[in-house]
Amino acid sequence: MLSRRVHKNGLTAIHQASIEMADVTTNSLTYFEGKQKPLQGTVEVETGVLDIATVESIDIDEKKLLRKMDMHIIPGICILYLLSFIDRGNIGNAKIEGMPDDLKLHGNQWNIVLTVFYFSYCAFQVPYNMLMSKYRPSILLPTTMVLWGIVVTLTGLVKTYKQLIACRVLLGLAESGLVPGIVFYLTKWYTRQNLQYREALFFAAASGAGAFSGLLAYGISFMDGLGGISGWRWIFIIEGIVTVVLSGLIYFITYDYPETAKFLTDNERRYIKYRLTHDFDLRLNVSPEVALEAYQRQDKSQITAALCDWQLWLQIFIQWCFCTALYTAAFFLPSIVKSLGYTNAKAQLLTVPPYAFSIGSSLLMSYYSDKLGLRSPFIFFCQILMIVGYIVALTVDLKEKPGAVYAGIFLTVVGTYSAFPGMLSWLPVNVDGPYKRSISVALHVGFGQMGSTFATNYFRLTDAPRYRLGYSMSIMFVGLGMLAVVVLNIRYYLLNKEKERSIISGETDSMTDVEILAMGDRSPYFRYQH
Repeated sequence: MLSRRVHKNGLTAIHQASIEMADVTTNSLTYFEGKQKPLQGTVEVETGVLDIATVESIDIDEKKLLRKMDMHIIPGICILYLLSFIDRGNIGNAKIEGMPDDLKLHGNQWNIVLTVFYFSYCAFQVPYNMLMSKYRPSILLPTTMVLWGIVVTLTGLVKTYKQLIACRVLLGLAESGLVPGIVFYLTKWYTRQNLQYREALFFAAASGAGAFSGLLAYGISFMDGLGGISGWRWIFIIEGIVTVVLSGLIYFITYDYPETAKFLTDNERRYIKYRLTHDFDLRLNVSPEVALEAYQRQDKSQITAALCDWQLWLQIFIQWCFCTALYTAAFFLPSIVKSLGYTNAKAQLLTVPPYAFSIGSSLLMSYYSDKLGLRSPFIFFCQILMIVGYIVALTVDLKEKPGAVYAGIFLTVVGTYSAFPGMLSWLPVNVDGPYKRSISVALHVGFGQMGSTFATNYFRLTDAPRYRLGYSMSIMFVGLGMLAVVVLNIRYYLLNKEKERSIISGETDSMTDVEILAMGDRSPYFRYQH
């Protein structure tokens, strides 16, 4: 095993705020941070320069390999998330087609219907992700899809408030593992420098779902009365059946992990494994076998490690604040647009443009976020868009300037959906170890989604059409989220400085590589990304 020891004088320049190029020399391995030129006998990769001997001198075009992985991995999860978001949010489209009136809902019953989804949705995310870390995604993900498709179809047949509540609880249970499962799944394929753009690709499906759901609801609304069935019922029945049918396709196009993927060559599998092994700690020149030994030490103890990790709970709070805006759009956008004086059909159509624009903006921001290795500046910019949009919607007179209110909501939707890929990737890139990461991601998404329970209750039917309480609460939560982003960045900066000092002082010189790797993100060689 090659030594990981470094010359301490060479570490003083490492991890400057500007991430300038610095070198650290080991017995036979040189690392560079920032932009660099490849050395003779090495392969240049986005995160550094690796000794080619460790990957058996294989000749890999990394960009070509990434495109190959994208073509096989991304389409399936995009279909999954597209249908998931359509099927959980179509209740917003069903509302303006008369669902509350047909079921004789009154008072706050509609808000309760929206809220109960998240109790089961959040409660089962951690168990599901623990299953994802042990069992085949190619079985778990499509099976999940079949289950929620059946529940959505049955929602179109409900006759009473209690039946609707039962369907929403079951839908939350069926969809609970999808988002954290996909985020964890992607970390088993892509390094953190390539992760957010891929998450943006699948999250673009959520924006696409918002646009497509509006178009689909517009078309289905003309089926009102067909076969003696109301238009809102057809929305659930048709979309649920489509989900079940397409789940059969997902079984065949979902791959498990690189080790078993048939579309990869043996050299490509070894290269991906090596890149993932050295993704979080490039200064430890260890083999994948040594890394596996280290990670095997992180079994059940990682549950406690995840729960006691300060960054997890701050990230959850930021996610919580975001979800208040995310599900305001998902559930109330059709009603808000209709309150501007448009007909049902036109309100359905006007929900399409902000979602469509969000697809391009989220992909663009995620591309540059990965390229620069930064998450928080893009998240903070999107938070500014969100808070400006809410302020406009709150303060502008609805009757005199409905177009300005629509523009405010447009900004809010674009800001929310553009930021969310960064939110989903910021925690995984700062947590090391497969067990801890799977648990942390599930807790992050699960508890973070509880923010949506606020949104479903402070946009009340009795407050229409101004929704002053809803807009005011949203402004407050976005503002708190902005403050939390600043605090988290300061904390990351201070911890990275502390890690530098511990290396220079030689605190870990007596530890083996396995012991260092087993420390996960607490290792002094691990650096948090801003």
